[in-house]
Amino acid sequence: MNCRTTCMKSLRLLDCMEIADKGLVAVGKTSPCLEELELTTCSIDILLKVVGQAFPNLKCLWLNNRWFDIQLDEFRDNFHALGIACSMPKLRHLQLFANRLRNNALAAILDNCLHLESLDLRQCFNVYVDAELQAKCVRLKDVRFPNDSTKDYEYETFFLSKYIKMVIWKFYASYSSQASSEPQLHPSITRKSRDSGLFVLMENQRIQFLRIKFL
Repeated sequence: MNCRTTCMKSLRLLDCMEIADKGLVAVGKTSPCLEELELTTCSIDILLKVVGQAFPNLKCLWLNNRWFDIQLDEFRDNFHALGIACSMPKLRHLQLFANRLRNNALAAILDNCLHLESLDLRQCFNVYVDAELQAKCVRLKDVRFPNDSTKDYEYETFFLSKYIKMVIWKFYASYSSQASSEPQLHPSITRKSRDSGLFVLMENQRIQFLRIKFL
């Protein structure tokens, strides 16, 4: 790197699956004034706590995925979000597209990132927009919730229809003690999902991971 990297204020990385937190920390040593960082479809193993410490002046973070994955592992679901909460107190703008974070990790971000002005949670379907979350978001100038439109999203993505989200709910309900009853479904939706074989897939208790692409 040459000396001009010390003036770098913005870094955008797209589809860098081999990138590691060690590389970002190395950048932080020569560019501590970095204010904007984008990691779109990059390695899921990056330790954001370490990255936040490497860029103490970070104000904008884009952490985006192509689609929403189900893993049913709370630690892994909240892995990135908790790293943000404990190491990026100066954040003003945060986009987490199709992230798996849950409400408790999101609450940690809102409690610790007190300068946050905008928050984008589109397609973060582990987040439940309840009264408590809405109350925490009142202070923000701009909020995008999980089901908000993605028409202005910059990158190509996969969309989850109402039908697909219903199937995801059924899969999740078989593992979650919090799910008390199934939603009332239109007969045509039930028929389509049964005919497609998805109900059979959902009933296979050996499934640990499910990725759905809606093309």
